[in-house]
Amino acid sequence: MRSKCQDLYYESFTTNTFTTDEGKSLQQQGWNLKGQYGIYSDCGPTRLFGGYQNFANGTSITLLKQLPPHYSIKISFDFWNGTFDISGTPICGLTNWDERIVQIERELLHAYQSVLILMTSDLSSLDVKLSYKPRNFGEFETLNFIFILVLQVAKYVIQEIPELIAYLLDADLDQLVIDGWEIQNGCQQKSYCASMPILGGQGCFGKGTILTRRLNLPPHDKLKLKLRYIFIDTWDNEFTQILIDDTIINTYPYYYGNQVIRNLCGQIFNEKNQLLEFTISHTSSQATLKIINNLDQGLINESFGIRDFQIFIACVFGDSFNQACGVICGNGIKEGSEQCDDGNIYPYDGCFNCEYSCVEGCSTCVFGVCFECEDFYEIQPYFNTCTPNLMDKKISLWETCDDELNYLTCKDGKFFCPYNCQFCIFGQCQICIENYELINNQCEPICQEQFFTNDIECQDFNLFAFDQCHQCSFELEEGCSLHSHGQCIQCQEGWELDEEQSKCRPICGDFNIRGDEQCDYYQIKSYKQVYRCEFCKYTCQPECIDCQFGMCYECSTGWEIRNFKCETICNDNLINGLEDCDDSNTIKFDGCHQCHNDCQQECSYCYRGVCLECIFGWRLTQEFKCQSNCGDGLVALISIEQCDDSNLIQFDGCHLCQLEQFCGDGIISIPEQCDDMNDIPYDGCFQCLYQCELDCEFCNQGVCQIDCETGYQIIDNQCQEVCGDGIITISEQCDDMNQTPYDGCFQCFYQCELDCEFCNEGICQKDCEHGYQFIGNQCQEVCGDGIVTNSEQCDDMNDIPYDGCYKCEIECSNNCQLCQQGQCILCNESYALSQMENQCKSICGDGILKDDEECDDKNFIDNDGCSKNCKIEQDFVCKNFEYTFTLCTYKQYPKFQATLLNQISFNSQYVKLNFDQLVKTKLNGSIIDQIQANILDLSLESYQINILSLQDASQTLSQVEYIVEILFKTQLAHIPILEVKLLDQLYNEYDSPLINQYLTIRLLQSKYLDEQELQSAIYVKDSAYYALMIIGGSGFVLFFSGSSLFISAILEILQQQSYLRFINVAFPLNLFTYFELTYIEQGLVQFFLYICNWREFC
Repeated sequence: MRSKCQDLYYESFTTNTFTTDEGKSLQQQGWNLKGQYGIYSDCGPTRLFGGYQNFANGTSITLLKQLPPHYSIKISFDFWNGTFDISGTPICGLTNWDERIVQIERELLHAYQSVLILMTSDLSSLDVKLSYKPRNFGEFETLNFIFILVLQVAKYVIQEIPELIAYLLDADLDQLVIDGWEIQNGCQQKSYCASMPILGGQGCFGKGTILTRRLNLPPHDKLKLKLRYIFIDTWDNEFTQILIDDTIINTYPYYYGNQVIRNLCGQIFNEKNQLLEFTISHTSSQATLKIINNLDQGLINESFGIRDFQIFIACVFGDSFNQACGVICGNGIKEGSEQCDDGNIYPYDGCFNCEYSCVEGCSTCVFGVCFECEDFYEIQPYFNTCTPNLMDKKISLWETCDDELNYLTCKDGKFFCPYNCQFCIFGQCQICIENYELINNQCEPICQEQFFTNDIECQDFNLFAFDQCHQCSFELEEGCSLHSHGQCIQCQEGWELDEEQSKCRPICGDFNIRGDEQCDYYQIKSYKQVYRCEFCKYTCQPECIDCQFGMCYECSTGWEIRNFKCETICNDNLINGLEDCDDSNTIKFDGCHQCHNDCQQECSYCYRGVCLECIFGWRLTQEFKCQSNCGDGLVALISIEQCDDSNLIQFDGCHLCQLEQFCGDGIISIPEQCDDMNDIPYDGCFQCLYQCELDCEFCNQGVCQIDCETGYQIIDNQCQEVCGDGIITISEQCDDMNQTPYDGCFQCFYQCELDCEFCNEGICQKDCEHGYQFIGNQCQEVCGDGIVTNSEQCDDMNDIPYDGCYKCEIECSNNCQLCQQGQCILCNESYALSQMENQCKSICGDGILKDDEECDDKNFIDNDGCSKNCKIEQDFVCKNFEYTFTLCTYKQYPKFQATLLNQISFNSQYVKLNFDQLVKTKLNGSIIDQIQANILDLSLESYQINILSLQDASQTLSQVEYIVEILFKTQLAHIPILEVKLLDQLYNEYDSPLINQYLTIRLLQSKYLDEQELQSAIYVKDSAYYALMIIGGSGFVLFFSGSSLFISAILEILQQQSYLRFINVAFPLNLFTYFELTYIEQGLVQFFLYICNWREFC
């Protein structure tokens, strides 16, 4: 197991502002105070949380923090208190009281996801005068700083926290989710107890409250429950019970009188924050949790709340908490499909999550072995590691600091304490050794040495630098180059001496900023409108009440901040700055608009609220007002005047600047029936009375009511033909009931398509122009013929999209975001525009997978699985994940191979086809038809090939094998070569394709006899057969004649003849035909040997 790893998780009160680096206040950090008399005080140069007359009797401090996975926590802080001592030297507080600093550090086992820190005391009084015996009163008790160290051992955490179901864990009340809880005799609400958000609380959970939670669980055999239970107010030996599946598994009693923790919430009684934890055997897929109690008082007097509810389940197999339930990753044993198992979950150590991985700083590795390191790393071949360059200004995984960046407090990548420092954190000194004081993170010696040498120049009883006296010696003030007994007598360049106060002051206006100067007006002359510099100090406009370095952050009443300047607020009924007026509205032409004087609407030229010119029809009065006059012959714009005829005559069309009504004015008034504003008779209205045309039998309001012939309709009191009704009348050539042009008939007249030279009744009777074809009695353009006509933008004779022209319209390449007339201006994200090709090409190496990329591992390195061209490399399996780059793993690809088998007959040869791995196909059915085999440079009439399946490929993995039979039909002059092509791709268990789908293999020289040679060989064989018969008969005769010498000779001849076929010589095929007689020879030899042995004369 690795050594313990301590992480600084949280710290506070390390600065005099009591905020974190992010600027959060105490309340934002989660600190909750009760019974305090103040928040902080200053004790010498140190600001304290609490302190004199702030923290004392009845004060309690609480903090709730959520923690990462851990098993132990360490809490450390400085505790300041006061002890009565007549000879003591006080730093702060009362006289004759000596302040003491006590370092308190506690480490305890802790595995909860949150920790509640509670600090209180048993002090009995605030007044220090009530007792004089030495004791810790608490008027000075405080925290100088607090930090929490979380001890993490990842392996232990994994084994102890298998599968987690957690609720009510958040430290923020708004984020605390309480859904899913069934509550009886209580209310479903959240509340605070001290700084803890809880479910329930005072007035909500109490007597008769039953909490129920129903859970669906994966397979398991153990169940662990953790719960934080807060007992509130007067519990008098009453208890709470926890049940799972109606079985009581825990009973916890509580008596408020035994609790020493101060009141946290509720009434004035003490509370208890209890962590409950227990483990039971459990195998059901469902669990019902209940929390009950036996309280007997109301919700105000006795109540409770819960939070940090967690349920852990253990695996079914054994005691392992690994969710794999069988294969245990992290046990140090390689099992199942694991590539490796190093017994931990630390990344960058060669094996992570039971798969090979590169070590920290390694750029190229195979099976966890590093072959090449990244920049700023050096390879260590004996240890398979890449050690970081300690001075590369980068902090790697194994470094806590960098020697170059932190050269004062870092060595070999680790922090060390500064000189004369007793205790430090991350190179920052916290406590110095004896006779040294901490100043500016450095341990400076105190004045003891001067006491011994009688060399004390001054004493100011502090350790502040730059205050004329430091460490009992006079020091030069800023800007001073020479002093005498603490009085400056000569200044540095750029400073001038104030002889009255013997101090050096910076020279204002010398182009440099020194000392307490904030600016120099010569330096920021061009910025006077934004930053004003007076006497080398930034100033703001008079309306600013919070000015910092020339930028305003708060303005006085009636002004608001815009771009760090004060500007007036219009419509606030206050006149400030450049405002002319403020009537608290936005109404125009009421005298004040947008806080500037305004004129009436009829004014055409307004200057500062005074009208100098009016619009047409209005005259300007002596009071600078616009007024209209009826009778001046001018119709005033935007007025009530309708006309102006410069007279008062009535019934002349205009009277008092208003229009008069008369016949012919287009306005129907009594007694008029109509008014068509003309004197034309028989048009439906004449002299403002209805009138139809002559000979009209029945006139209805100026409309003659007559019937029209077929094809005609009454329009404008006349029978008129209607184009589009499908009826061809006298003046119409055609009527196709539509208004479509160029379809043969348009507006009831014949019309052919455009560019037709001769149109016969709507049908084009001539060949079409170049680029058009006669289709459907029309000349129509044809997209794809390579001819650009009037309505076509282009024609590239294909239907390929994104090639510049698609469907005879100019189109940009794929992934083009902004296209103008076929030229791409802007490509989509992760694509770059190639100006030469006018194409949007994917950016390989950006970690974003595009359509034309097989992978993208966010680098340009070959041989890592994904090439610099974003192609998957051989013997690598790559996975593409959403929102991240490609991850490749080394997996050897399967190989297609062939083996020549022994020749069985003279003219037949056999080749076995197989693969070096189990393979499968993604097609349905047999793939034997996807195998093509032939002999190179040989006609198909000269041979015959048959393919036999020993194990055909399927959609499941198998050992696929085939046999290729080659039957030659002629004698070959050269050695034949078999060529095999696999048309279908096969895959291994990782879906990796074959390395090759094509191979060749050298066959044996073919052995073949034509018909004539075969007949000659048979003739020789038959002749030899008869010769053997004669020899056998002769031997039989000699046997009976008793000539053993001749029989021995015959046996020798037959024996040698039968052995000829076994000589290691490539005999011609005709001799092999002859050698087929060997079985006869062997039979004769065995016969004569038997006779010889029988007669015993051979």
